[in-house]
Amino acid sequence: MTSVGLAIMYFNLTLPPTFSYISPESRTYCKEDVDPCEPSNHQLLDDPWRSSSFDESNADFSHCDAAIREAWYRPISGAGVTMPTTDPGLNKCGTQYPIWMDDVLPNTTDITDVKVCLKHVFMSCTQTWTIRVKKCESFYVYELKQTSLCSAAYCFGNELACPEGETSDTGFHPGCGVPPNITLQAVVTPGLNTTTGEAFGAPVIIKEIQFQCDIDSDKDLTAFVYDIQWYINDNLIVTHKNTPYANLTETKLRHSQWIQTFTLGFLVKCAVRARNDLDSSPGAYYHSSAFYAGITTDASEYMVSEGESINITLSLTIPIDCRYPESSTSSQIADYEENHCNVVIRVRTPNYYENGQLACATGGATDEPVSFENANCGVVFSFSNWNEPRYLTVSGSSDNTVTEIDSRTSFIRFRGDDGIFNPAWSFATIPDVKVVVEDRDIVLIGKQCLVWTDPNVITLDGRCYWGWGSCICGVAIRNQDSVFIINLCREMVGQTPWISSANVNRYIEMRACDDTRMTVESSGTKYTITLPSGTLITISYTTGSSVFIRQFTLKPSLADWKSSAGMCGFLDGDITNDFKKRDGTVTTDFMDFGLNWRFNEILDGNSLFNATSSLSDIELAPLQYCRCSVASDNTQPFSSDIHCNITSLITACPGRTSSAGYVQQCDKGRKKRETDDFEIPKFDVVLNEEYANVSQNYTWTNGWTEALAAQACRETMDDNPMLNTCKDYVAVMNDVVEDGIRNCINDIKISGDTVFLTDTVEALKSSCLVEAKLFENLTTHGSYGNSTTFLDELLQMSCPNNCSENGNCTSGLCICHDGFFGSDCSLERDSIPVVLPGGSTCSINEKACRNFFISGSNFLNLNLTCRAQPLKVYVDRWELSGETMIFPATYLNDINCMCVIPDSFRSRREADSSQVFGEGFLVSISNDGINFSNDTTVITYDSTCYQCDANSLNCTQLPSSTSTDYGDSTFQSTSTAMHSVTVTIPSTITSQTSNEPLQNESKEENIVEEDQSLGAIIGGAVAGVVSIVAVTSVLTYKHFKHKSKIGFPNDDNTDNPNTQPETAGFEHGNRPASATGINFQFND
Repeated sequence: MTSVGLAIMYFNLTLPPTFSYISPESRTYCKEDVDPCEPSNHQLLDDPWRSSSFDESNADFSHCDAAIREAWYRPISGAGVTMPTTDPGLNKCGTQYPIWMDDVLPNTTDITDVKVCLKHVFMSCTQTWTIRVKKCESFYVYELKQTSLCSAAYCFGNELACPEGETSDTGFHPGCGVPPNITLQAVVTPGLNTTTGEAFGAPVIIKEIQFQCDIDSDKDLTAFVYDIQWYINDNLIVTHKNTPYANLTETKLRHSQWIQTFTLGFLVKCAVRARNDLDSSPGAYYHSSAFYAGITTDASEYMVSEGESINITLSLTIPIDCRYPESSTSSQIADYEENHCNVVIRVRTPNYYENGQLACATGGATDEPVSFENANCGVVFSFSNWNEPRYLTVSGSSDNTVTEIDSRTSFIRFRGDDGIFNPAWSFATIPDVKVVVEDRDIVLIGKQCLVWTDPNVITLDGRCYWGWGSCICGVAIRNQDSVFIINLCREMVGQTPWISSANVNRYIEMRACDDTRMTVESSGTKYTITLPSGTLITISYTTGSSVFIRQFTLKPSLADWKSSAGMCGFLDGDITNDFKKRDGTVTTDFMDFGLNWRFNEILDGNSLFNATSSLSDIELAPLQYCRCSVASDNTQPFSSDIHCNITSLITACPGRTSSAGYVQQCDKGRKKRETDDFEIPKFDVVLNEEYANVSQNYTWTNGWTEALAAQACRETMDDNPMLNTCKDYVAVMNDVVEDGIRNCINDIKISGDTVFLTDTVEALKSSCLVEAKLFENLTTHGSYGNSTTFLDELLQMSCPNNCSENGNCTSGLCICHDGFFGSDCSLERDSIPVVLPGGSTCSINEKACRNFFISGSNFLNLNLTCRAQPLKVYVDRWELSGETMIFPATYLNDINCMCVIPDSFRSRREADSSQVFGEGFLVSISNDGINFSNDTTVITYDSTCYQCDANSLNCTQLPSSTSTDYGDSTFQSTSTAMHSVTVTIPSTITSQTSNEPLQNESKEENIVEEDQSLGAIIGGAVAGVVSIVAVTSVLTYKHFKHKSKIGFPNDDNTDNPNTQPETAGFEHGNRPASATGINFQFND
């Protein structure tokens, strides 16, 4: 479908008695055969200002529907949900010229055309057109069209919001009043309720599952009446209103209210609010914690060795329902409850898995849901003892041979039987339980991939090499549909050193709807990511004028054994085969190895650092499921023993591709309103191919020699108490520290000073903690005979930079002394933040453009403050306009914050608005509300008419025709001719009316962005795809067995004038004379 937009400008706020007007009715629209009543086919319209009682006479801002998206809408505002059918008058409905319905609402469910009118100065109905309306079950939906006149908007409802301090059921008149002053606590409690009904063709007694919302408060609960709401998986199920405290038992959530819609295995919540008396003004709702109703296990992941067994504990969180004939005697009731109302939770296996082999349909397997066949393995819960746990024995089958794959992952899938006498428990399910089967014991001690500074790399098996001298500028970790990104990279990595770029990424982002794919924990500038396989990744970054990734550590799990690939090496305990290429061959030449693993979009999918690209699908083999130890026919005794075999590797059906396999897909839920959204400024990370071919030879400078460098590095390591203690507790760290010393010497040779010495120490400290956490004796015992463990002792010494001597280290976190702040206590309250130059833009016809994402460094979660000075961009100049605004910022982390422009600050429209191409703000940040950073620019504009660039204060007016042919008539617009004009004003040059240049007001150092080259380190978890991408000049690492990926980006140390761009690589101190920029890729 081709869409043609017509831009029309009006220079006056009122129209003359006669004017040319293009009716929305005369346009052509594409229609789809869909039901607009369905939630997915309409948008919610929650605008209280659309009320016909909302007076716009004294407002500085007039709403306009000229740019509204033409679609179906459902009004939901408390002001009212129907369009008024009488003339509301001028300056109502939040606009100057209201639009109302000169018709009646339809009473049928057919889509009906109705006439709407534009109210004007001279008459109630200056212009008319038709819109479509449909009556749904309990509401109306309207298909709204764009208006061709600004300062005109559609009206809905006729009520006003309650005054401040008053409430009502809707938040609007009528019924506003002062709510009760009471704080409530709500808790969901499950139970059974005995009632009667009909089943099996006869009257029955039913013991049904119910949920009670128990409430508590420090006030007399009997003095109020209550409203109770029930939710299942955040869906509103039922609301009870005006219930006295004595009648709260009548508000229970009953079996019949959810049985037809939900299967057990859901989350239940209740919400409660109080009123002083019946129908009086209510207080706020207080929500309970979510209560899980269904089957649980004591863990979601287990590990078992071949020839050994483990127990999985299963429990029920709610009672078992039961029903039996009303005429049953006491003994018959006991029989029903003992023998017929049991819950059978059975282990099930996909039907494609037959006799240990994959059964493929003709043409290959499809993406349809997998069905399961009964097996005689599982557990049984009785009606009377439902709250007693059951145990399932899982054995790792032994084949008495050494298999090629030493560990693999299997899954146990559970489902309840069809319950005739207890229907609530029919087909109850839980997420698949993972079982890792291993036939090796201590194989992962000392195994970790460590990358730091320029970068120095230690592979999983301990091979050291140098990564060609580019500091890492970003890390992206993907596991299926979840992605965690730290992106500090310039738009073009590998540019000529010391050339700064305005387009710089600086954001930390998590794109996931839950933590089933990965969990992320943050501590200051350090992030810890745990994958479902147990693979652990730690990342830390520097702060200040030069921001880059300080350290990256990947601690593999057993799932990575003999299944990793890429620049972190092949994990099998053999250091000689770490340089394994994509085709499985091993090279001894680092250049050959690195170039082979350079990031390749064809082989590796879309870069995770692309600003707009979607995630690529990744081929996955179907999950391996554990099997029952007995046959599946019901003649065999019911068993609680299952086998998870390490052999019989399943192969995929031809052509099967999925981004999720059989793991449950995440429900993204209801989308936010577009007007509530904000955009993170992002730029694609692109590799400068020419930079990859630059060669460098390094010599000792600034008086340094190899002996002096070795002395400085060793003394620093020996003087660090944590590293000394760690070498005593974790023996393998002795070799790791020695590797660190060798790489430290190399850093000094490259940089000519000790600028990276602290980073090396912090990387080794992080490596020590990651390794120590794997030893049970270090986490359960200590040297002082009290509750302090060896790991606790290490944590007390692990804080970055020893808290700059301005704080105390507690459990790995700096507790700063008064007056000092930051993750290492190096900042003071009046420390001035550094904001990235450049800026951002926002299209006002797509978003509300009030929330602006600001990137920089040295942000403190104290009195973080935004300063915004309005500006306007004209056809030939820009100028500051309006008073400077100072308001609180929203702290996100020490490099990101949010500035939300207050509602009270609205830009006043000008009569000569045709000359304004864009509006916006100069934004700066302060930690104390006094000392502000340099400015960055945000520009808001109408993208249907203009294209703007905040970096250069550049706006281009888009071309547009001034007349449009509609059938037999031609309507002339009243807009001026649309000229294609570009206005470019350097950000450091003032406008004709402004004396303030766009420059840093603080005395902080200018931001110097490191050169970086694109690469990927890829790694992952069994039965899932994990990608870790980091931008460096040469890094790539992959984990083949389960197709996990991880990727990096890499920086040059351009903030150091003594540092040259590094493109050579070396191993154990021997570096070639030249090398090519390569990517890191790691597949798990």
